[in-house]
Amino acid sequence: MAQAAVAQPAVAERESGRTLEFAPTFPDLVWAHHQWEKSRREGDHGDKRLDAEFRRTLARFEDAHGTLVSVYWSRADASAVGVSVKHVSRWRRLISVECERVLFHRATDWATGTVPGIPDALNECETLASKVTEVLRGTPAHVAMQWIFSIASHLLGYVERAGATAHPREAQAVAHDARVELHEVDDYYDRAGTKTGRIVYASGMVFGILGLVVLGFAAAGTLWAFNAYAKYESDIQLIFACYAAGAIGAIVSVMSRMASPRNAFFVDYEVGRSALRFVGSFRPLLGAIFGLVLFFAVKGQLLQIKPPDVASFYWYTVLAFVAGFSERFTRVLIKETAGASGGVGDEAEPDCEESPDAAGRRA
Repeated sequence: MAQAAVAQPAVAERESGRTLEFAPTFPDLVWAHHQWEKSRREGDHGDKRLDAEFRRTLARFEDAHGTLVSVYWSRADASAVGVSVKHVSRWRRLISVECERVLFHRATDWATGTVPGIPDALNECETLASKVTEVLRGTPAHVAMQWIFSIASHLLGYVERAGATAHPREAQAVAHDARVELHEVDDYYDRAGTKTGRIVYASGMVFGILGLVVLGFAAAGTLWAFNAYAKYESDIQLIFACYAAGAIGAIVSVMSRMASPRNAFFVDYEVGRSALRFVGSFRPLLGAIFGLVLFFAVKGQLLQIKPPDVASFYWYTVLAFVAGFSERFTRVLIKETAGASGGVGDEAEPDCEESPDAAGRRA
């Protein structure tokens, strides 16, 4: 077993300014290390040419895939598993709110090809590691990836110890134990992924707020350009107040459900960080639209609601906040608005809260 401290040579090679067209893959690095290690076992200090080639390959690999923080080199054959940490660019860090990515690497077929059960367990390690890389960030990613690395290195170590004499039943038992532990890692990944998905969704809402601010300034500039701002100043102030209150209500609704002990807010974190952030950016917009719709519905007397003569500004603002906060409240008022304007009533649209079982019984 060899836990390599490999960062220093790679740094030296990167500082030399050497640039190559293609970055080596992890199997390329493993093969270069195997050739160098083999020459070391055969001589006192090994082949200097192979040593230099391994260090160059390592430097190029780390330039492309990040610094290797953990690696297990098999002494039996050209096989290894490793974990690298790649720091993202400043621009990507600003957009995606992430500082680094943790990557898992595996090249084990040379050593494990004839041992039953072990290759499949290593494949499961790599599959779970891919999900961890795409979904988790920060401490949860490091914890999950190091856990997976420990399982994979244990499997590779067993093959190295047993070799060709590995008993099939014993190998299957070792692979089974690894899968049991991988289920624990998967449970941890699921819990961390749920929390990470909420954080990503919330960051999307921040981008949505910025978009609403830009849209609000653009609308105010358009009204000012057509000299409509001064003429309808009081109504325009109410419109922008409802616009902002509806967006704030939507954000407060999401945040309160995220903090609920019943975990009432669920996001599918495996759809991808970009898609989840994009969906989250629309939540403040929907709240703002709900607030504006109810404002115009009340102003147009489409609802049986009459604002008080005193403090109507605060009344409209609170109504818009509630509209953005409660989707059920907004749906009820929109149905009343549709009925008052001659649209379809409740009979033409099934209730969204109805359970599938009830719908099936009625059918």
